Amino acid sequence: MPRVQAGSIAMHYERRGSGAPLVLIMGFGGSGAMWDGAFIDLLATSYDVIVPDNRGTGQSEKADEPIELRTLADDIANLLDALGIARAHVFGVSMGGMIAQEFALAHPQRLLGLVLGCTNCGGTDTVPAEPEVVQLLLPQKGMAPRDVIQRTYQAMVTPETIARETAFLDDMAARMLAHATPVFVFRRQMEAIQRFNLCDRLHEIAAPTLVLTGDRDRLVPPQNSQRLAAAIPNARLEVIHGAAHNFFWEAREQTARLVTAFLANAVPASR
Repeated sequence: MPRVQAGSIAMHYERRGSGAPLVLIMGFGGSGAMWDGAFIDLLATSYDVIVPDNRGTGQSEKADEPIELRTLADDIANLLDALGIARAHVFGVSMGGMIAQEFALAHPQRLLGLVLGCTNCGGTDTVPAEPEVVQLLLPQKGMAPRDVIQRTYQAMVTPETIARETAFLDDMAARMLAHATPVFVFRRQMEAIQRFNLCDRLHEIAAPTLVLTGDRDRLVPPQNSQRLAAAIPNARLEVIHGAAHNFFWEAREQTARLVTAFLANAVPASR
């Protein structure tokens, strides 16, 4: 697993497959390890899939300092520079979808197609999660790291998935624990999310855009995806029935089909 200098930070990434470049951006507190390997393999049959660890997570460089989601978007552009890639598709989920919006607006010339999963545009007009759901994501003092991860699953997937996919969820926890995200990164990212607001700029996104949501998402309710799709010119909305926030775990084959089919027909914005 390589690391490259991406602007001001050393950034770790995984890469597999061939075809047009497709960058996967993970959400709050998560590194690239939170992407299911089987899901990546499905995408890699059609795309050159690049899975970075966001600044502060996984094996990328960490520093306890204020950040903005725009900075994390610039990190993606710098990673593409380091890899010699001029333009790429971008698929971001949750906070990663916010980073993807920042990327689309700050680096439109670098973007082929855009996929926004289980995310919102920030600000006070978004439909929030219930406070108790948000609390499930925040590490509590004295909790063992594995217990912290297991607790977050209550916000990420349906109770049926928790009961049925024990082995998968245990494996994902082990992957995340191998290079755990420091508590200060959760705090800095939450502060950045609270400052994020691009709702008034969604009409500026020119790239072909697919918006994905699970109809049982308690963390970022589906109404937020409906708003994104309505505000971004010519965006397409797909609702994955029976799935929660991490629909890309719970419906990996369906998600991969939707993403692959959409991006295959996406005509990128002109330079």
